[in-house]
Formats: sequence, C-alpha cells, structure tokens
Amino acid sequence: MNAAERFVHQGFFVNPFVSTHFFSWKQLTMGCAIFAVMLTAFGAIYATETARVWQAAATHNIVEEHRLQIERSQLLLERSVWMAPARIESIAENQLGMIVPTHQSTVIVRE
Repeated sequence: MNAAERFVHQGFFVNPFVSTHFFSWKQLTMGCAIFAVMLTAFGAIYATETARVWQAAATHNIVEEHRLQIERSQLLLERSVWMAPARIESIAENQLGMIVPTHQSTVIVRE
C-alpha cells in the first residue's frame, strides 16, 4: 500500500502523525532550516528598519538642536543690544528726563 492509499483509507485528520507519512526526516530538517533562515531574514529586515527610524529621529534632533543654538545666540545678541549702557542712558535722558549728576551735585553721606 502506498502513501496515497493510506491517506485515503486512514483519513487525514484521524492519524495525528500524518506528517511522518508524507515527509522524511531530511525534508522536515530542511523545512525547519528554511524556516529559521526566513525568520532570521525578517529579523534582519526589522532591525535595519528600526535602525533607519532611529537614525532619522537622531538626525532630526541634531537639526533641531542646531536651530535652537542659533536662535539662542541671536537672543543673547539681542539681549546685549537692549542692555547696552549707552542705550539705557539715552532712554533715561530722552524719555525720562534724567541727567547724569555732576560732582558738585553729588553728596556723600557717611555714617
């Protein structure tokens, strides 16, 4: 009786070891090896894609950091311009009517 006749007479779902009738140990081993290679290939693809996503995020963060450093340096420059003593003195004289005291109008108080 060949494998096809056994399949017909025994039924496919009756015998739990049907696979031993159709596949030899070499074929099962080869199938497991192919499955392992495919699993490894998908793992490599997943790892590569994850690395690409992380690299893109890191590049984006570096660009954002550079932009923020430029903005910070511009703000520091603007702050130094607004806090320049000559500008503050000019605003005090023109808008507030303040004057720089002379030596004669300066009084030193001692305890």
